[in-house]
Amino acid sequence: MNARLVKRSDCVDCRSVQWIGRETAILFAREGARVMASARRKNRLQELQASLAKEGRRIEIFPADASKAEEMIQLAEQMRAQIGQSDILVDAAGTNTPDRSLGTC
Repeated sequence: MNARLVKRSDCVDCRSVQWIGRETAILFAREGARVMASARRKNRLQELQASLAKEGRRIEIFPADASKAEEMIQLAEQMRAQIGQSDILVDAAGTNTPDRSLGTC
C-alpha cells in the first residue's frame, strides 16, 4: 500500500464490514487515514470499531443499507459532517440475488 497516498487521505468510505470492505478499512486505518465504515449490521460495525480501538485506531461507523438511496444520502451527509470530503471510496457492498448463475445474463 502506498503510505504517502493513505496519509494524505482525508477519508476512506468503506461499505461493508465483511471480507474486502472490512480488511480495507483495517488497512487504511492502520496507515493513518480517517475512515468511515458503513454496513447494514450495526453490531459488526461496532465490533470493527472496537477491534481497531484496541490498537489505538479510530474509525467512524454508520449503519446503512447500500440498496436504499436515502440511506446512502444520509451516509454521505454524515461522512461530510464527521470527517469531511471523501478522497477514496471503497464500495464493497455485496448483493443478495437469488439467481447467481451467469447463464441468465
